[in-house]
Amino acid sequence: MTSLAGQSNDIPIYILDECGSTSQEVKKRAEKGTAAPFWVITRRQSAGYGRRSRAWQMQEGDFAGSLYFAPPQTSDHYGQYSFISALSVLTTLEDYFHEGTGGEPLTNTPSLECKWPNDILLNQKKVCGILLELINENNKPALCIGIGINIISKPTDTPYPATHLKEHQLLPTIENMTEKLSKNFMFWTTQFSLKGFLPIRNAWCEKAANIGNKIEVRLHDKTLHGTFEGIDEHGNLQLKTKTGMQLITAGDVFF
Repeated sequence: MTSLAGQSNDIPIYILDECGSTSQEVKKRAEKGTAAPFWVITRRQSAGYGRRSRAWQMQEGDFAGSLYFAPPQTSDHYGQYSFISALSVLTTLEDYFHEGTGGEPLTNTPSLECKWPNDILLNQKKVCGILLELINENNKPALCIGIGINIISKPTDTPYPATHLKEHQLLPTIENMTEKLSKNFMFWTTQFSLKGFLPIRNAWCEKAANIGNKIEVRLHDKTLHGTFEGIDEHGNLQLKTKTGMQLITAGDVFF
C-alpha cells in the first residue's frame, strides 16, 4: 500500500508499507513520469543496498528513504550533493539531540561527525549511510539520494562499528524524520545555489571525522596511507602521503 503522507517544503512524501528498495521505487516512479522532487519512504525494506551493491540491513522502525531531486547545477556538480545530504542528516540528528523526541533535550549529547564520502558517525560509530545515483529519464538528469538511518537496529557484519539512535534514547518516527531531513536538505541546497560549494565544504570539514589525522584509504586496486587534509573544491578527499598529495575520488576510509 502506498500513501501520500504529505509535503515538506513542497516536496511530496510517499510512504510505503513495504518495498524491495526505496531507490528502485524512485526509479520506477521517475520512469513512469513522476516529476522531481519527491521522497519515497518505506516501513519495511527487503532489498536495500549501499555503495558497491552492498546489502543494507534494516528493521521496521529504522529509516529507509530516497529523494528524487533535479539539481539546478550542471551534472559535474552532482557529486557535491553527497556532502549536502550528509550535512542534512547530521543537522537533523543534531536537532533531535537538542530537542529530544519527547520535547526534552538530552542531557548527554554525543558527537556527530561526517565520514568521507557518505557516512554519519555517532560517537565514532556508523549510524547512517548515503548513496547517490544518477538517473537520466527523458534526457533530464536527476539524482536519487538513498538514505538509511539506524533508529532501532544496527548491522553486525560491518567493516567498522555501527550504532543506532535507540542506544542514545532517541526514537523518532520516520514521518517526522523525513520532515526534518527535507527541511534541512532544502536549507543546504539553497546555500549551495546562492553561495556555491565553499560554505558546504567548510561546514562539512568542521564536522569531518579524523581530519588532520592518519587514515587508510582502500581503493579497488590498492591501499593508501596518509594524513586526511580535508576535501577539495570538488569534494575529492585530500590525502597527504609520503610521495605528495593524493586526490581520492572514490574509496573506503578506515581510521
